[in-house]
Amino acid sequence: MNDELIVGVVDIGYGNIQPIVNILRRSYITSSLVRSPTDLRSCHRLIIPGVGSFDNFMQGLKSTKLDSSIIDFAHSNKPVLGICVGAQIMGRESEEGELKGLNLINMRVKKFDSKFLNDLPIPHMGWNHLTIAKPHFLFEHLANDHRFYFAHSYHFEIEDDSCLLSHTSYGYDFCSVAGNQNIIAIQFHPEKSHDHGFKILQNFCLQ
Repeated sequence: MNDELIVGVVDIGYGNIQPIVNILRRSYITSSLVRSPTDLRSCHRLIIPGVGSFDNFMQGLKSTKLDSSIIDFAHSNKPVLGICVGAQIMGRESEEGELKGLNLINMRVKKFDSKFLNDLPIPHMGWNHLTIAKPHFLFEHLANDHRFYFAHSYHFEIEDDSCLLSHTSYGYDFCSVAGNQNIIAIQFHPEKSHDHGFKILQNFCLQ
């Protein structure tokens, strides 16, 4: 494995940072915490983990000036992976908040529509499957019985079908992985998804 590869992990206080760093360490992948634009300069790939609300996360990025730096990083064709709220902020906007997202993927974020959930609870929390819409390196070498851990009340609504990489059923189908060239947004938590999540992170870092 390439010792010179450095994967940045955004750390603004919202996300499961240490489990992701631990997975990368076990995979012999060098990681670096990104807390300011300067920290991005040495990174070849970037992971944006997130928990909490859309506006809080965006405000955290803005307060550290990482919002514009992440956009520049993505536009330089370096791979970027967003997780949960860290994925939702890659869209234009969210029904959860008032701030604009990074607009890196042609999508918005909307709340689960309870009318179509057949009494399923919100948030969608627990294990669920992906239905892969098209081949992608992120899904390579996944077992047929793969399941991932979800914890969310809002989901992607893509506006360009070419961005749909996988969907998941929870009352109705929603986009669970979206992609736009070097930019990938995943709604589930790979760091909580055992071996399958481990493989997703490896695939992203070592593609």
